[in-house]
Amino acid sequence: MAVQKKIAFLSKPFHKGGVTRWMVDAAVYMSNTGYEVYFLAVEPKYEFVIGKAKETAMKLLADEQHKVHIVKKMVGHSFEFGTPGYITEVYRDLLKQLEPGTPVIIADYDLIWKAAASLANTYPMIGVLHGDYGYYYDISKKYAENLSVVAGVSGRIRDRFVQLNPGFDPNHAVAIPCGTVLPEFRPLNERNDNVIKLIFIGRFEAPEKRVKDLVSIAAVLHARGIAFHMDIVGNLPESEKKFSQLFKDQSLDQFISFRGWQTRKEIENLLFDCDILLLNSEYEGMPIVLMEALSCGCGFVGTRVSGVEDYEFHPLAPDCIGVYTMGDFDDAVNKIQKVAAVPKSTRYRSARKIAEAEFSIQICTDRYVAAINSLDKQPKPTVKFQFGLKDRLKSNLLSLARHVKLRYLKR
Repeated sequence: MAVQKKIAFLSKPFHKGGVTRWMVDAAVYMSNTGYEVYFLAVEPKYEFVIGKAKETAMKLLADEQHKVHIVKKMVGHSFEFGTPGYITEVYRDLLKQLEPGTPVIIADYDLIWKAAASLANTYPMIGVLHGDYGYYYDISKKYAENLSVVAGVSGRIRDRFVQLNPGFDPNHAVAIPCGTVLPEFRPLNERNDNVIKLIFIGRFEAPEKRVKDLVSIAAVLHARGIAFHMDIVGNLPESEKKFSQLFKDQSLDQFISFRGWQTRKEIENLLFDCDILLLNSEYEGMPIVLMEALSCGCGFVGTRVSGVEDYEFHPLAPDCIGVYTMGDFDDAVNKIQKVAAVPKSTRYRSARKIAEAEFSIQICTDRYVAAINSLDKQPKPTVKFQFGLKDRLKSNLLSLARHVKLRYLKR
């Protein structure tokens, strides 16, 4: 009888970005390919302060729960306002419900890493580095000896981890973009106008997204007499007011539409209808918007940052990808013109082909399976962790006091 393949995902409680969505998608996909999949998470009994208006990981799994084994713990103020030791102990309790030897892919939260590291000799620890900045490098360096596999979502991140941790076997450090479920590909929507339809999608208030660059790029486009329209997705009403004035000051407001926050399906509809997605970031891990754009047949022009640079010289990149140096707006517009000049049918098909070859959830999980199958059988060392009765009492008292202060005294 064949041995059942097992894998577990230890998730954060809330969907605050692409990481939780990817973990859910990967768990469901792997369960459909013969794996026995376990999805571990806490579920709040009520709306947490930190989780206001955010979907829970369990909610994302609601329609797929029959396909995976759910391992969860209902939590309240003891978890929301508890000490780091208490929170770590809760995640350890979730892990200890797994069969020994089950590899665990862990979310990007330091207390989850600590919990997994304390049990790394029992459950192989698969760490994923989602960003090209200090937090991820610091946490992975702290727990490097406990990791069985580390996956950077870009080549730059993988290489930087290896450089910072010379004692880690580089054969177990891999570069794997977090995949996505590709939307059904649609027939090409041909247009007869010569207007370049641009789109920006992102957290508009985040400084690393360099949204003011959009004004500069639009100004260069207009100065060159290039017909364009730019949709902006992700702004709040306050930022729309501010940036509308910036565009208006340069007589560009007629070329701009602010869309605010959009659902996943609404974003797909916009991407299928646009020519080029813009990304102006100072840093990234692996931009999810790049994957989303290409999967919808939309071209891409962005700064040369982690993740983007991995595909700058892809064989199909000349048809649909342009990369420029941060702050060089003339070159950004050159790249927009170059990508827009490619026949739309060619650009559309090439973008989708890159997405299918590099970013599909199937490709992503297949690469994780290969990395996990290469594990050596030697147990990893663990970090010391103790959480006794006195620690628990301290955490409970502290969480109760915080709960009362934040939920009742402010009424």
